[in-house]
Amino acid sequence: MAPAVPAEKAAPAEIASVIAVDTINIRTSLRISPTVYVRLICPPELGY
Repeated sequence: MAPAVPAEKAAPAEIASVIAVDTINIRTSLRISPTVYVRLICPPELGY
């Protein structure tokens, strides 16, 4: 029986892909509107 792959070893690839997608989204948001980008980081609910 092959040993199960621990979540710790599978996570980095998933995290890296999510970070890459987030980076692309952030760059696109900055091109579209800095205000939208700020609201994504500091929602009005937080009082910023």
